[in-house]
Amino acid sequence: MSGGKVVYKWPQTPPFYFFYEANGVVIVDVRSKIEFNVIHPKKAVHIPISNVQFTKNVENLIRENPGKKIVFYCNGVTCLKSYKAAQTAKK
Repeated sequence: MSGGKVVYKWPQTPPFYFFYEANGVVIVDVRSKIEFNVIHPKKAVHIPISNVQFTKNVENLIRENPGKKIVFYCNGVTCLKSYKAAQTAKK
């Protein structure tokens, strides 16, 4: 925390960071609304994996963002939500 404000530092993975900075990525936060409201990546779109319309919403997002990479975000390496989201989106 810095001055009472939560500061989120992006991982400096070159390919992801490059696409993010160049606006070539859409980040989909797949966590619950409560988790999203606490903190989320800047410019992230909230589509919870638990939403029954998840697949349809992701398909619409892809259609609305041609050429952009879709990145699923959750609570880190011990959280399987983003993995499940990616697997569901592939189908």
